[in-house]
Amino acid sequence: TIGLWELNQDGTRRLNAGGQPIPTYDNATISSFARIFTGINYGHPDPTNDSFLYRGENYLLPMQGFDAFHDCNAKTLLNGVTLPARTQTDTGIATMLDINAAVDNLFYHPNTGPFICKQLIQRFVMSNPSPGYVGRVAAAFANNGSNVRGDFKAVLRAILLDGEARDPAQTLTSTGGKLREPYLQAANLAVATAANAPNGIYELNYLEDDLAQQILNAPSVFNFYRPGFSPAGPISDAGLVSPEFQIVNSISVLARANYFNYCISGSFLKWGGAPNEDTRPNLTPELALAGDPDALLRRLNLSLTAGALTPPDLKIIREAITRIDSSVSSNWQLERVLAAIWLIINSPQAATIR
Repeated sequence: TIGLWELNQDGTRRLNAGGQPIPTYDNATISSFARIFTGINYGHPDPTNDSFLYRGENYLLPMQGFDAFHDCNAKTLLNGVTLPARTQTDTGIATMLDINAAVDNLFYHPNTGPFICKQLIQRFVMSNPSPGYVGRVAAAFANNGSNVRGDFKAVLRAILLDGEARDPAQTLTSTGGKLREPYLQAANLAVATAANAPNGIYELNYLEDDLAQQILNAPSVFNFYRPGFSPAGPISDAGLVSPEFQIVNSISVLARANYFNYCISGSFLKWGGAPNEDTRPNLTPELALAGDPDALLRRLNLSLTAGALTPPDLKIIREAITRIDSSVSSNWQLERVLAAIWLIINSPQAATIR
């Protein structure tokens, strides 16, 4: 929630008198927060169950505090905030007082706004927002206009409606846009092809091998990639970052292309599933346009790249798919549609947000 270094409100690092960045915390702070989060366990549907050791795993109820297993001594948190020693009770009050105070300590830390807001901008809009952009969004986090801090509706409005996010000129700069996460690219393909699961559960599982990204299964608490990752080459040489490139390599690119081929010709479930579970694309609208390559490509360009393919790109793809006709296959309409989707979803324009 706050990062490793103290930040100005525009996301740039604060420096000490010697021109060096200032750490936000040290090992003593880590120790104090570790002591804060002692004595909590799963909630239990039976309010009379007061056992700490035998709770069962319950992810639906709020966790509960147990003072007998909590460190009730005084603790020093961030920015010198000190919590007093607590009186142990049988109801977990001391534990929850400490936890709530620790959450407030993080929530009101001056780093929280710029640190989180910059990463939200990186996920939604661009990898390299300007300090001014970060500062404007952090200001919305600090005050939504009604003196409310942490209103994420106001934060998201500030992110998506900022001039830097909406300026078409940004598409022509080296800092505009971002690489799309592979999982989101797969989700976009599912939406664009009206993929349907009869049971209403749209599973995209076991994708760590093909996409290097399985939701809720990041390899560390720092997510699938670092927000400051910069791949070697032109991006790094320019002093820019591109976080999503940390999970892109020659193997993952080929695996992703193969997975997308499997999706459009079969199922979005890597290992398939029962008939009522399988998430399969509905290509009926595209098949109706198979005989009109220009109309087909206009539709797919809009749904898969938001219209980012250029006329030269479309010309190349058109030449490729028009070679698939009744002379080469009795099922040429489907094969033409599948080829068009596969070529577009694997294009740079489909892999990026501009």
